[in-house]
Amino acid sequence: MALSRAAVDSSGYHTGYATAPTLAGTFVKADAPFLSTERLGGAVDGPGGADVVEGNIYFHGWLNGGRQARGLYRMPISFPGDVPQLG
Repeated sequence: MALSRAAVDSSGYHTGYATAPTLAGTFVKADAPFLSTERLGGAVDGPGGADVVEGNIYFHGWLNGGRQARGLYRMPISFPGDVPQLG
């Protein structure tokens, strides 16, 4: 997972990913962000900073519709066909 180029204090902040046949590459970026405000239906504003642990993805996002504090969120993640999928 990689962070976006958008500033952390914007709704455009997101997490993307790339895939490769081996760790040596060649890596190909996904067409769309993996975690984004839009993809999460506005439930999390500016999601990013993701880590995957035991079938869950942990990430942070703005709390309570403001830009005063960021909180930790968790969602299930799976990898069918070696591609990340939420839920």
